[in-house]
Amino acid sequence: MARAAGGSLMIATSRRTGDAADALLAAIDCPHHAYRWGDAGENPYRGYLACADAVVVTGDSVSMCSEVCAPGVPVQVFQPPALITDKHARFHRDLFEGGYAVAFSGVLSETSPPTLDAAGMITREIERRGLL
Repeated sequence: MARAAGGSLMIATSRRTGDAADALLAAIDCPHHAYRWGDAGENPYRGYLACADAVVVTGDSVSMCSEVCAPGVPVQVFQPPALITDKHARFHRDLFEGGYAVAFSGVLSETSPPTLDAAGMITREIERRGLL
């Protein structure tokens, strides 16, 4: 996708990536910057999100799937069956139905989805209930 779009990749692994990071990084044949969980220095993950034109995220982390939907750029969720529980699958369906993300297709989309502002949604619901 990155090569076809004339782009590059910003890759951040998590503590759960483990040895799979070696295989992932070895397979990349386009310009990229990678940060492996535990590397020295500050983790650039939030900076990556701020600069991204699109995001592909593994679906095994609800928090990462939520975070990448906040900037309002196209998001694709990679759902490897060995890592996706029923809870993850239900959450992915909610993201897809809300238009925040799509299942990984390998084709870059330039459609801007709505931004997912979970904190704002929670605040508005608390205010609606008169709890604030």
